Amino acid sequence: MNVNWDYYRRRRKIDLIAWKKEKEIETYSDFLEELKNLDIGPVSPMHPDLVIMGITGGPVARKILEDWKKEPDNLTELEAVVSNSIETEHVISVEKHKKSQLSKMKKADLLLICKRNNILLPSNKNTKSELIHGIMENQKGK
Repeated sequence: MNVNWDYYRRRRKIDLIAWKKEKEIETYSDFLEELKNLDIGPVSPMHPDLVIMGITGGPVARKILEDWKKEPDNLTELEAVVSNSIETEHVISVEKHKKSQLSKMKKADLLLICKRNNILLPSNKNTKSELIHGIMENQKGK
């Protein structure tokens, strides 16, 4: 199971500069390889920790990131992380939602999912359960 880099770093109280030296990381590609070895999800090249460590990306890094995203287990885990922080402007594909995940979301987040996935709703004043029902019905149709 993949974990989030921020969670891993905080949990292990990693000193970024010392960790970089210990793992002999010089580029973003090296960093992504190390994350993959540790079974940690990829990190954006703009992440503040990379700036602190002075790590830069390149074409090899893009290939590693693309390969990582092609693995189905990793993509599902990455989407789960995104669904837990809906403040990001990413919207997860409807097929990945379970009813239990949807019930934990705020009504505004459910409305956002409906809007971005072009789910037609019967009225403007929908309850949370109606929104969840609409999303689940849309999933069945795909």
